[in-house]
Parts: sequence; C-alpha cells; structure tokens
Amino acid sequence: MLRAVEERAPEQRRIPVSVVIPALEEEKYLPGCLRSLLNGTVVPDEIIVVDSGSRDGTVEIAESFGCRVLYSPKGEFLWGREGSEDEPHIWTTGVAEARNRGGAEARNDVLLFTDADTIFEWHAVERLYQVLMRGAAVTHPMQVLADRPELGWWWHVQNLGMDLRVPSRTQMVRREDFLRVGGFRYIFHEDNDFARRVAGLRRGGMRFVPDAVIGTSGRRITFFGWSWERHTQR
Repeated sequence: MLRAVEERAPEQRRIPVSVVIPALEEEKYLPGCLRSLLNGTVVPDEIIVVDSGSRDGTVEIAESFGCRVLYSPKGEFLWGREGSEDEPHIWTTGVAEARNRGGAEARNDVLLFTDADTIFEWHAVERLYQVLMRGAAVTHPMQVLADRPELGWWWHVQNLGMDLRVPSRTQMVRREDFLRVGGFRYIFHEDNDFARRVAGLRRGGMRFVPDAVIGTSGRRITFFGWSWERHTQR
C-alpha cells in the first residue's frame, strides 16, 4: 500500500540525482508524480520534464513544481493504434528521444528515468539509490497498479508472456553508463532494451529492489484491452 503522497516525509535530504520524465498531454498524471518525488525521504536535486508538444497544461504544471522543462519532437509512430487517447506518446520514437534529451542534459551523475503516471512511495527513490551505490548497474522498483489494484495479475502475466525481464519502466542508472550505451534506441520497448544493455556494464548487473515501491496507472491495460491477442487483432 502506497503512503499518502500528499504528506511530506518527516525527514528529508537532497541527493545528486536527475529525474527524467518524458511528457505529452500529461496534465492529469504529472502533478501526482512530481508531488511524490518531492515528498519522499530523499529529494532529487533536479527534475527534468521533457515535453513533446503538449497542448494542455503539462508545461505549466512542470514549471509550477520548479522542474526544468526541455523540449523534444514527438517522433515517428512505432506500433499500436495511432492517435489513441489512452497512450498518445508511448508508442512513438518520441519517448526515446525525450529520455535521451533529458539524460544528455542532466547535471547529475545519477539518472532516474520514469513516466508521468508514476507515484513514488516515500522510500522508493532512496532505496533505488542505495542499491545502485553498492555496485548495481541499474536498479528498478516493485511496481503496483495504483488505481486498479484488482488488475495487478494482468500486469505480471503480460510481462511474463512477452519475456520482459524488467517489470518496471522506472530505472535508475549512472549517467556515464547511459552515455556508454548510447542512450535509448528508437524501438518498441526501448526501456527494457536499455536496461539490459546497461546491466552488462557492471558486475552488479540489474537489481530488482522489492522494497522500493511505486504505483502506476492502469492506462496501459486500458490501451491493450484484456489480452495481447485481442489488441494485435484490431
């Protein structure tokens, strides 16, 4: 169960981490994500929102939270239902473009890549950082469906069925390793591909941190429908 992110952790400290969030029409989710990042036991030194042409209040929200706002093109359509209102950004090359722009311009040596519909439990960022500093190449958290907990089984079944070894789109890495692998490639599931490549750079490899808990929205399930087969046959 996620802690109430409306409340600030009793004790906080700032850490040298840059958070990178790609965004396109994210005014619904972005405030909750930013609030949770700023209310945790550790506060990232920098939060970068990379916008790809939002026409809603995404940019204004990011600026009101003190984020650094960068801009990146939406990119080319990759896969799925083009123009979907459920996932307007994730199935284009724009999400990789945005992650790469943010990572390249970040001012800290540690990067946390995440999405606008992510909510961080108080200790999540701190635990990811601790494990990374002990020698891991990439750390990723325990992910739950914050708004549709009854559908959590769907998430895990789909990940297993697609052989995705990274159960979260949220990943923490060192900036030097991000640069060594050339960032994110412009492919479907660019986040999983990126984590696997970074994991090979250090003996600590990829580390799952089960007590670093984050919540995500159920919009990807809404996008896919109840099964992968049903979606691909549309």
